[in-house]
Amino acid sequence: AVASFHGGGLVTAQPDSPHLLAAKTKAQLLIAIAANDDARSPNEKNVLKETFAAAKLPAEIEVYEGAAHGWCPPDSSVYNEPQAEKAWSRLLALYGKALA
Repeated sequence: AVASFHGGGLVTAQPDSPHLLAAKTKAQLLIAIAANDDARSPNEKNVLKETFAAAKLPAEIEVYEGAAHGWCPPDSSVYNEPQAEKAWSRLLALYGKALA
């Protein structure tokens, strides 16, 4: 299982871009993207969805509306409790399914 509560930098134009490694894994993925990170790179989530679908990898890729970069840690200045709790619950669900 692989999870990212950041989602940024996973799609680049470089030959070693993380998304290009998708076909080499068997992991299930959770990519939780803050709304303002998505606004900076709105096509990345689409590339990730297409890449994981082509590799036949289960992946949950979601933009967390109202969440700003760094929204999950409780000590963050942009902590968003409802969206953070949603992300953490999705992570626990992923682990429960993928690591059982």
